[in-house]
Amino acid sequence: LSVMQERLEEGDIICMGRLGNFRMVAGSKGAATKKDFDTSLFNDARIVYVSGTMLADIKKNAKFEELKPITDPDAGNNGGSGSEDRPEIE
Repeated sequence: LSVMQERLEEGDIICMGRLGNFRMVAGSKGAATKKDFDTSLFNDARIVYVSGTMLADIKKNAKFEELKPITDPDAGNNGGSGSEDRPEIE
């Protein structure tokens, strides 16, 4: 992680093979003239991640199915005293 941090600070692209790439980007607001431009116009830097082939394959092969709600057998109990799960003392 420390090497990754160092390389991103230097402006390098970090290639992680099939996992993907990381790079730092920065943008700024425009100015009418070069004289009007200064560093205060820069936006915060961001780290951009672009997924590689491994994650692209996972996304491509994703399957979805309907999830049936789990019914609670005690849902109709209205709270009660909870005596059904404890022995009653007479």
